[in-house]
Amino acid sequence: MPHGPRHDTVTLRQGPIELQIVPGLGACWVALLYGAPGRAPVDILRPMPLTSQDLFESAGYVLVPYSNRLFGQTLLAGNGQGHAIALNRPGMADPVHGLGWMKSWEVRARSADAMTLCYQHDADSHWPYTHSCELQLAVRDASVCLRMTISNHSRLPMPVGMGFHPFLAIDDDSRLSFGVAARWEQDQNGEPTQPLPVPEMATSGHRVAGLEVNHCFSGWKGPVRLTRPRHGVAVELRASPELDHLQVYRRAGMPWVCAEPVSHATGAWSLPQVHHASAGLRWLPQGAQFQAWMELCVRTD
Repeated sequence: MPHGPRHDTVTLRQGPIELQIVPGLGACWVALLYGAPGRAPVDILRPMPLTSQDLFESAGYVLVPYSNRLFGQTLLAGNGQGHAIALNRPGMADPVHGLGWMKSWEVRARSADAMTLCYQHDADSHWPYTHSCELQLAVRDASVCLRMTISNHSRLPMPVGMGFHPFLAIDDDSRLSFGVAARWEQDQNGEPTQPLPVPEMATSGHRVAGLEVNHCFSGWKGPVRLTRPRHGVAVELRASPELDHLQVYRRAGMPWVCAEPVSHATGAWSLPQVHHASAGLRWLPQGAQFQAWMELCVRTD
């Protein structure tokens, strides 16, 4: 394999697939490699630099108990009131991507090709609800599956959201396809305003190297398909029905694209114009659980 493991990395392997994870650094993914017989291993996700301790430079991470931004540092509660939420990353104007990436996850179980991680959270300024979260990771043949479960231990119903944030590695000839119903339009501040229908052809077969995008789509049912002719592989991303929103993100010139299956629209827990059921709002009663999964499959073309 082309990337030496970090000292704090756990590696899961089966067949041609190898997944590297750092439980103590937000359960982030260091690398996902596919080694087809007779071929050099291919990075399916962008590899994390060996010397980095910044999870935002990783191959991917989980989004829990909310995804994307809490605009205005506000969490809207069910009674119309708002909780003030502390910033959680230097240089960001709003809390971003939940708590999971901030946690040191405990290894609860492990085998050669599977692992279960968990964290416990007591209510604080970053999230005013006590809860726990479990993440199961498994590699099987030419795929990797991640399943996340959050449990509410607070006395009150807890707003809840989750998702996954993979950085899919790309080449100059890579193309991206996915089907959605609508795209959330944004104002001059980048805040979502309203969903508008998206023609199917608008999201079919984009050449990714020329793509610059940061939009949330709704009505996604999967899969996302990324073809990489140079390496003779294609990557298919699928997720559970609960994750019916898709955040697609790429900065110009970057050798990656993010296709993030999430349970709610960007800003759904902080912007009044997005704070409604169709944007994916969910409330988790005391003692209840919410679960979702994502699977990445590698196909040889």
